[in-house]
Amino acid sequence: MDTTTGTGADVDGDVDGDRGARAGAGAGGADGGGSAAVPRPVRAAAVVAAGGLAAAAALHVVWIRSPWPLGSPAELAEVVVGTDQEGLPPAAATAAVAGLLAAASGMVLACARPDSALGRARPVRVGLWAVSAVLAARGLGGLVVSGLDLQQTPARYTAMDLRVYSPLCIALSSLTGYVASRTRRRAGRL
Repeated sequence: MDTTTGTGADVDGDVDGDRGARAGAGAGGADGGGSAAVPRPVRAAAVVAAGGLAAAAALHVVWIRSPWPLGSPAELAEVVVGTDQEGLPPAAATAAVAGLLAAASGMVLACARPDSALGRARPVRVGLWAVSAVLAARGLGGLVVSGLDLQQTPARYTAMDLRVYSPLCIALSSLTGYVASRTRRRAGRL
């Protein structure tokens, strides 16, 4: 309850702690220590998104040295990159992608903890929206390019792009966007 106005609404207009009640943390979404509570669905989305991004980062680290789970660098190039072996990105580029994916995973988890200084940091919050936008562009772009066969790529890559890569990017984009949108006001209240 907002004691300055005597109403049941907090600073965001949340009447009698609706979000806080869903999170099980009491009125207004805050626990006794004054930290913002994050509803379970938002925490779950953050864990799933962060886990997916971390797994993708780990796979890119593996690809620096090995074509696993595929049998050869040529097969990795065909199925994952959509090119021949000469078109494989250099190890430094693969490492950079791994680092960006790991950072994105950390941003998702940080934003799901708006009681932390990192979770409230503007660069982290903007970064999370950027991650969501980049993943959405990759996912939707992949569906269009592979679905309409706008690029000369191996059939195995096109199939994987339509069945796995693009849908996964769209799912991760949706989850990160959901976390960003559902934690925005809580971060501002702290």
